[in-house]
Amino acid sequence: MPKKRKFNQPNLEKGIGPIEEVFSDSMSIFDDFTEDRELFDSIDSEIINLAGSEVYIYKYESEDQYDDLYDEERLKVISHTPIEMVCQFEPTPIEESLGEFGIELESEKTFTFNKTDVETELGRVLKPGDVIKPFFIDALYIVHEVQETSFESYGVYHLEVTGKFWRDADILK
Repeated sequence: MPKKRKFNQPNLEKGIGPIEEVFSDSMSIFDDFTEDRELFDSIDSEIINLAGSEVYIYKYESEDQYDDLYDEERLKVISHTPIEMVCQFEPTPIEESLGEFGIELESEKTFTFNKTDVETELGRVLKPGDVIKPFFIDALYIVHEVQETSFESYGVYHLEVTGKFWRDADILK
């Protein structure tokens, strides 16, 4: 006969935090959250792999020579060996609009990666300075913003990466 579990009210005195802390003394459907989170994370990874597109990632290797005047690194060392990944993004053409200072390129793309896949392949999360090249588009995008979005109760973490069209694309060729 299975042992009976007593249902307690959630312990809200601990503050609002991860779901395990709030409901640590109460009955839950699943005793261990890690297996369920790994399942949801693997399903999310599978969805991105099925519906996404291949991209090449060139890792940015910082030399820690920061220039305070220009607010950037002095040497931009980028790996020449690409790492293949799959992500989701909307392939839109590069827009050229005529502004008051001439023709301006307004092409910014948002790439969605599964965080666990990126950490496994790269050994770290994406960071500003990394370069993304879509497999079927002859354009390079330099990462300038990385945001982590999450569904904490499910344990699925995405990296929403915003990249701008990189004009100095001849460096990697």
